Amino acid sequence: ECVNALARNRGLLRMPVRGSAKVRSVVGLFVLAHNLLRMAVFAPQLIGWGADPSAAIAQAA
Repeated sequence: ECVNALARNRGLLRMPVRGSAKVRSVVGLFVLAHNLLRMAVFAPQLIGWGADPSAAIAQAA
């Protein structure tokens, strides 16, 4: 339910397109955006937004 609420808050209230292929494309873009935002929140080092792990180890030593 949380994913559906987030999609609605981001503007996916109604499908702006007609046809199953176009609907799949729109849903796919929302899924991609959701996954990228979740990755940015939970694992920023995977996309280069967090501290470099080797730099953190060097600072600790």
